[in-house]
Amino acid sequence: MLTNAVIFHNALDIAEFVRQLQEEGWEIDPEDLAHVAVPDRAHPPLRRVLHP
Repeated sequence: MLTNAVIFHNALDIAEFVRQLQEEGWEIDPEDLAHVAVPDRAHPPLRRVLHP
């Protein structure tokens, strides 16, 4: 549950940062954001590591 909260908080931070960039006139390509949001599936979920 803590992991989910951290991930959610990070997503909010990224969204705010992108919004600020857009307000400054930067053009943000949604394709670029898709790469930021892709979770790293190469590692097992933290819950499984901490609680086998």
